[in-house]
Formats: sequence, structure tokens, C-alpha cells
Amino acid sequence: MLPLIPVLERFLRKVLHKKIRTVAQPRYLHKVTIELSDTVIEAVRNETLHLYDNAFEIIIRGLRLRPDDVRSEVSLQTIIKGRDWQPIIDVDRQYNLTIKALYSGIIEYISQALPEMTPEQANKLFSIRAAGREIVEAVKDTKHLQKNLANYANSPNQYLRQEYDQLRLALAALLRELEHVRQQKPGESMILALDNLRLNMRKSDKELNIRLEAAIREKKITPQQATSIMNDSNYIYEVTDNLVRMGEVLFSTESEEIQSTERLLKLEEDELETLVAKKSQ
Repeated sequence: MLPLIPVLERFLRKVLHKKIRTVAQPRYLHKVTIELSDTVIEAVRNETLHLYDNAFEIIIRGLRLRPDDVRSEVSLQTIIKGRDWQPIIDVDRQYNLTIKALYSGIIEYISQALPEMTPEQANKLFSIRAAGREIVEAVKDTKHLQKNLANYANSPNQYLRQEYDQLRLALAALLRELEHVRQQKPGESMILALDNLRLNMRKSDKELNIRLEAAIREKKITPQQATSIMNDSNYIYEVTDNLVRMGEVLFSTESEEIQSTERLLKLEEDELETLVAKKSQ
């Protein structure tokens, strides 16, 4: 048996190496169903949810957290304060492995299906395609965020550490809430839940600006460090905006009539600003 161990070791290394580098492929996009319009729409929706699941993993690991922690009911503040940092991931590599080909497959499938679609069905596909693009943009924003997170999260400057922990907390909380929205039962107001996420992010952004102004005056951080925090906060704001719009399209299981009614309840930009101003008083 012993002489076979080196051979077995080489075999396992080769198999595991190939497995790790496997590029994610579509699960639901089958050519045989491409002429069945309703089936196509559901297939594209499911595939875009598959894309989101992959993006969820990248974004969470980009924050150096565990996906299972975010899906759990354990306090996120407790998790982040525990300083149990997960290994840094290569976002570009993960994007190429689990996002790029999948998204391209969705785009190609939609293009092939469109000639058989009614205008109403085509609009549904366009909405889902836009949701896929928003998922991709969220992953790209995470890449930008990761650089300063690595630089400042373990900084000797306590204030910097706290602010970057707050940024991690904000994005992790968003993803946890999106999971809750995704699990909502028919009849529960998805749009109102998503509006609440947008409102909380606006409020957090305003509060951050106030804190940073005070921190600069008190010389807790330099203006350059404050700029880095503001830039990274903006990335989180963009991720929030993209994923909330994605959720509006992908997470609803209601009929088109009910979805249209819910969209009428969605807060407009000026309404959001008014509510943020009231909450800040």
C-alpha cells in the first residue's frame, strides 16, 4: 500500500486543483426551452438568482466574513467585534470563476430568446438582465472597497478601525436583510422592506459625514484618511443601491398586477430625502 501513496497524492492534487478552478456554468438555461416564453423568463430569473448567490459569497468574503455568519441570526456587531478575520480573497479571480461566464451566458440566452417574446415578456427579460448587471456592479464595487479595508481594518488608529468596522457592518447588514426579504412569504410587502434598506443607508451616510467632520477637527484622522472612508462609504452606497434594485426585480413572487401596485408605493428620491432629514433631527 505504501508505494501507492505518492501516486494517490498526485492524483488527488490534480483532481482538487481542477475542481477549484472550475468556472461556474449556467444551471437553468436550456436550449430546448428557449421557444417557451414563460419558461424562458423563469429560467432567466432563476439563473440570475444563481448569479446573485455567487456574488453574495464574493461580497461577504470580500468583507473577510463568513457567509454562514451573515445568514445566521447571531448579532453582526458581535461577529465583527470578535475580530475573527477570514482570509483575503482575490475578488478578480472569484469574479472570473463564478460571475463572468454565468453573466455572459444569461446575456446570450436572453438575446436568443427575444425574437419569440411579446413586448411585455421582453420588458420582463430586460428588467432581469438589468438586475444581473447590478449584481455584477456590486461585485466590482466590493473589489474597490477591499483595498482600503485591508489597509485600515487593522490600523493602530482606533478611530479608523471603528469606521471600517462600521462599513463592514453596514454591508453585512444589508446582505442579511436582503436574505430576509428573499424569504418573505407572498402578501408581505417586499417594496416597503427594500425602501427601508435604502432609507437606512441614506441615514447612515449622512451620519458618517457628520462624524468625519468632527474627527478631522479633533485630529483623530487626517483629511486624506477621511477621504478614503468617504470613498469607501460611497462604494457601499452603490452596492446597496444596486442590490436593492436587483431585489425589486428578482425577489418578488407576486403576480404582475400586485408587483405594479407595489411599485406605486415605492418611495421617490425626494421622499427618501425628506424621511432621512426627519430621522436625523
